[in-house]
Amino acid sequence: MKQTLRSRLALLLLRSGIRVSARRFVAGSLAISVVLALLLGFAENRIGIPLVPAIVVMFILSILGCVMFLVLRSDARLQFIENTLPDALDLMAANLRAGLTTDRALILASRPEFGPLQEELDRTGREVALGRNIIESLNDLASRTGSERIRKTLALVTSGLRSGGKLAELLTQASSVLKQQAAVQRKVASTVTVHVIFIFATVAFGAPFLFAVSAFLVEMMGNILQDIPTATPQGYTPFTLGASGLPLQQVIILSVLLLCTISVMASLFAGQIIDNRPRAGLKYAPFLLAASLACFFLVRAGVKTGLGALFGAQ
Repeated sequence: MKQTLRSRLALLLLRSGIRVSARRFVAGSLAISVVLALLLGFAENRIGIPLVPAIVVMFILSILGCVMFLVLRSDARLQFIENTLPDALDLMAANLRAGLTTDRALILASRPEFGPLQEELDRTGREVALGRNIIESLNDLASRTGSERIRKTLALVTSGLRSGGKLAELLTQASSVLKQQAAVQRKVASTVTVHVIFIFATVAFGAPFLFAVSAFLVEMMGNILQDIPTATPQGYTPFTLGASGLPLQQVIILSVLLLCTISVMASLFAGQIIDNRPRAGLKYAPFLLAASLACFFLVRAGVKTGLGALFGAQ
């Protein structure tokens, strides 16, 4: 199990383009999480959160944040590779038409503007120059990127290499297909933009407004019920009214936790709609979370300022 987790983390680091071992990355993440947890724990007297739960929660959130950073970085790198791959295939096809060999055409197709794809092409070109089979090198390139689109494209190229067909024409056709797929994906993304905006507006403004008003109502009812006498006449069934059993501080904490959960789920849902990958929407989570929390506290402060004196809220 440990070896499986380590290998997955190592693969994620490789796809993220971070040249650090899995052991060193885990050690660094643990150090950062411990520091943040201790800082939050020392501030527990001011925010009213117990020390031990604060340290545990911050530790878990820090580890999840490091993993999310790797996922977002690998997705961004993968997207850049997918966008530049058609141009690399066109350049490789032009080199083949110029009379270069396959391995030489692959090496010369590497350009600095390709970014992460240049690193992969340089690595594949070095492997082929050192005598490794080009088909195996291309298959490893596809597995390192982790993209199904790149895997299918390179599988088509390797199939052409095995059959001895016209590789230049095959690369040109594959590039054309990739460009058409990208155009269709952009068109679909623009079509669903209205739905994504509606989801984000609901999570960033609608839900925080309702939670803020609910928190104010809890505070208001608590102040009103505190003034109701609890004594009952003799002979009647005892029935008392008092302050709410749920403290206002717990209501606020619960509202913040729910807003965090809703923001993350909405981001995943948006990623599924836009890119057909839920984790692609994680990049929207920090902004959505910041907007929802800011709206919650601003609305709560505005409601307390406008109606607090009328209902006796402190």
